[in-house]
Amino acid sequence: MATGRGATAEGQAAFPDEVERLFWDVEPGSLELARHRDYVMERVMARGGWGAMNWLRQVYSKEEMADFLRRKGCRRLAPRELAYWSLIAGVDLPIPRGGGRPPWAGPLTERLDDKQRAALWTLAPLVDPDTYIGRGVGVAMHLEHRRSRNLDLFTPAEEPVASAEALADPATGVRILARSPGTLHLEVHGVPTSLLRSH
Repeated sequence: MATGRGATAEGQAAFPDEVERLFWDVEPGSLELARHRDYVMERVMARGGWGAMNWLRQVYSKEEMADFLRRKGCRRLAPRELAYWSLIAGVDLPIPRGGGRPPWAGPLTERLDDKQRAALWTLAPLVDPDTYIGRGVGVAMHLEHRRSRNLDLFTPAEEPVASAEALADPATGVRILARSPGTLHLEVHGVPTSLLRSH
């Protein structure tokens, strides 16, 4: 049962600001983490930023998230969010195509291998939506020639390295290899991945 840092002694939710703003349609103080578990999970999983996502993982166990995803995930979450949270909760669910695909991971990503696609889906909620795929993989996707292993993602973020701590998480399979000004080198599900400033 959800208890601890996210709840008061009476079981009511104690929302940080980045979570409270997601519940504009109700009085946040009226929510109870255990009683309204499905509602809270759906709202944060579908709409929350990185701070809200971390909060959700602190107040609910993997088992609780897995239970919600098995019962309602395929009906309530877009494919991108369903793929990410299934990975976090350790559940194997069929991920539908389309619908929630980020703009930088379009239909051409079907030409990537399974690990590369998994890496993109993992990073999708964590990087700027204007991020795009370039260099070897980007060329290979468009021209359908030799496969490239490394993923090079170009982001308009002023400093990709600033997001390093948010990206690195064993639960999502993301590991930091090296960092330098404007560049962050990662390994995502075993795929060498670079996040580079695009300007």
